[in-house]
Amino acid sequence: MKKYVAELIGTMVLVLLGCGSAVFAGGVADTVGAGVGTIGVAMAFGLSVIAIGNISGCHINPAITLGVWLSGGMKTKRALMYMLFQVVGAIIGSLILTLLVSTGAHGGPTTTGSNSFASDAMGQAFLAEAVFTFIFVLVALAATDEK
Repeated sequence: MKKYVAELIGTMVLVLLGCGSAVFAGGVADTVGAGVGTIGVAMAFGLSVIAIGNISGCHINPAITLGVWLSGGMKTKRALMYMLFQVVGAIIGSLILTLLVSTGAHGGPTTTGSNSFASDAMGQAFLAEAVFTFIFVLVALAATDEK
């Protein structure tokens, strides 16, 4: 079960950080000095895969799991469970992202910035802090675990 939950969390993080950086960069990606830009989006996708590799192999994408299964690298039941948990993780990541951008005008960054937030974004600011602090702690623990 630990491997399945790791795939769920990993896929949620990939969608939230990778797709989220693209969403937030959206309207300002071509503006010099604004938003994360193309390199920032690429780095967000790349860096979001490092936390769970030692637990489950870090597939975090049904296409990768399908490829591993087709090449004989895993049994059918495990591959199907990985894919199920990955889809659920992607849905959770998408829902969190939707909640973070559901109010206010966004020319890129949200109105849930550090140390302040728009008056109508308290719930979003709390959600952002809770989720991103969870991810921060997860990465810190994974990076310092001797196993």
